[in-house]
Amino acid sequence: MNAKAFGRVLKNTLIMDLEYRFNYVMLVLASLITLVMEWAIFSNVFKDRDVVSGLAASSAFGFILYGLLIRTIQNMWGPIFASIEEVKDGSFRRYIIQPVFHPSYFVAQAIGNKLTPTIAAVVICVFYKFGPFDAPESILALSDLPYTILSFALSTLLLWIAYLLIVYASFFLDESTFLVVSLNIALSLLSGSQLPLSWYPPLVQKIIGLTPLPLWGDWPLRAGLGMLSDAEKIQYLGSWCAWSLALGVLVCFFYKGGLKRYESFGG
Repeated sequence: MNAKAFGRVLKNTLIMDLEYRFNYVMLVLASLITLVMEWAIFSNVFKDRDVVSGLAASSAFGFILYGLLIRTIQNMWGPIFASIEEVKDGSFRRYIIQPVFHPSYFVAQAIGNKLTPTIAAVVICVFYKFGPFDAPESILALSDLPYTILSFALSTLLLWIAYLLIVYASFFLDESTFLVVSLNIALSLLSGSQLPLSWYPPLVQKIIGLTPLPLWGDWPLRAGLGMLSDAEKIQYLGSWCAWSLALGVLVCFFYKGGLKRYESFGG
């Protein structure tokens, strides 16, 4: 898919995203409720303590706000379920017949679908950071902004690769939507975007460390709050490269194998 077509897909997806829909209103309300509930929990945790397992009380509000931003960007139910449905109902064959490269089409949809909440969340963060009142400390560590942007972009890209893997797995599975649900539950509970990973039992931390989950929550969040040492920054980049290569190889394998299987059954 050429640059002009990519731009059209992004534009159309953004326009659809801006349309008034009841589910978007409910999503905003759910996000606000989540923010209030998390703040209530953190307030009780830090009631008599300044630091809990490496997280300072002054950074608690920043952790909650930035974690909410990360989970909002990660939520991709619509485009993923739509792509899986295209595989099931046969309409995916248009990517075989027409000169449209599905991975780039999927990314364009993802970007357009997430531009609005991303811009809104960034504006809120900047407002809290520089607003005309006593803002909570450590909303964003702007002194380390380049690395923060890099970690967030790479984290999001890796998640899209994982989502693509699930879409292409639907070539071989009768039902793959359960993988989307499972991944999103894991992102909420085990990636470190809702609760610090340091708060989990040591055994659970070790198990989570064997998966890419910290790259989708703990990495961009702690980078945004300036909580990563130089060694941890390099470690996360190395882990990202390894997981990107592994998932990328699987995506290519499932995509090519899936297309052959699709064509043999007539789409």
